Amino acid sequence: MVNIKTLVELFDNCQLENIIASLKFKPDRIVYIGFEKVMTLNKMNAVSDFFKGKLENCQIEFEVVKKNDIDLIVEKLEQIYNKYENCMFDMTGGKETLLTALGIFMADKKVPVFQFDVEEEKFINIKNCENFCLSDDFKITIPKALELNGCSLLTSEEGDYKWHFSDEFIKDIEKMWDISSDDPGAWNAQSNGFERIEKLRKPQKGLSVYLNLNNIKKKVYINMDVVTPLVDNGLITDFIHNDKILSFNYKNEQVKQTLIKAGNILELYGYILIDEIKKENQEDFDDVDLSVYIDWDGIIHPEYSKVKDTKNEVDIMVINKLIPVFISCKNGEVKKEALYELDTVASRFGGKYAKKILFATYISHDFTSYDYIINRATDMNIKVIQNMHKKSKAKIKSEIIKILHYPSEYSVGDTPYSFLKEVEK
Repeated sequence: MVNIKTLVELFDNCQLENIIASLKFKPDRIVYIGFEKVMTLNKMNAVSDFFKGKLENCQIEFEVVKKNDIDLIVEKLEQIYNKYENCMFDMTGGKETLLTALGIFMADKKVPVFQFDVEEEKFINIKNCENFCLSDDFKITIPKALELNGCSLLTSEEGDYKWHFSDEFIKDIEKMWDISSDDPGAWNAQSNGFERIEKLRKPQKGLSVYLNLNNIKKKVYINMDVVTPLVDNGLITDFIHNDKILSFNYKNEQVKQTLIKAGNILELYGYILIDEIKKENQEDFDDVDLSVYIDWDGIIHPEYSKVKDTKNEVDIMVINKLIPVFISCKNGEVKKEALYELDTVASRFGGKYAKKILFATYISHDFTSYDYIINRATDMNIKVIQNMHKKSKAKIKSEIIKILHYPSEYSVGDTPYSFLKEVEK
């Protein structure tokens, strides 16, 4: 088996295409060739920083070439080929001009040229790539994936709660999901009611609630169709509600946090389904996280700074075989803004291979609005798993797995190789 000394990369806008071959081959040196508008300083720094800790002894070089000067690009490829021994050329990324130059360069030489199908993690031997050593022992964490695309993970955010998924809490999530599934609208209304109760009881803290209703002008919302099964399942205890008082105890802090925000139950249930898929070894997830807060420019400014961070929250994020998956959860009517936000976040932070999924109970009770949302989701390549409250756990997991295996428009076929063969002629 042959170890790669120098790997030559055609720099692409898609950062995943810029790093996948190096993770596979672990070369001693990587030489990137690209255009100035594509191979920006920020992108070069992001690539260099990404490989720290992964390819510690690897030398990384960047060669900027003019966009329309094919002769100069071919000359640069020749220089690299003559300067470094055991060069191997990756055509996974790169614009048409770079690919054309590579085709001209390799026409009369026995140089190794290959490509990766990113989604299938498949190595494609274009020319002279037999008996090379490939590595499979690499993963990408969510923070690293975000940093590669010029943004960063906010490790703490106001109002953010850190969940601990014990066996007991997972059972509690499933109990609350069953209750909410009977009527998601009623669940959301009662969650909003619990949220208002929390505001009214300040400065009280802890799990015990006591409100003197005579001192409250607006009526406190209580829906016994939701509260009764919560009591029956021990999720709230010692419940008393009459004209004078409202009193009860939350089972624990995690149950409390689930109840006081309407969207939490679907996010938590979606997360444990993803985790079950991971544990069942049906998918090789690199990383999974819940409530991921992303800073747009990767620079975290202090609270007192005049510069305010632009940030977004992703309900659930998964790295599945290097590909980022962004999941938005809507336990109520879906508005068009939710689709635009999911599409923007995935495109900005995930690159062209990112997958987008919408978990939803119902889309809309209005047929016109329903058709609009479904059609817009299709246009944006957002996969929708709807009516989740009516589906079994096994059914939802099978739909998730199907989406993860669904090829994007960027799946590799024979086109790049055919293109080079035409150039060689």
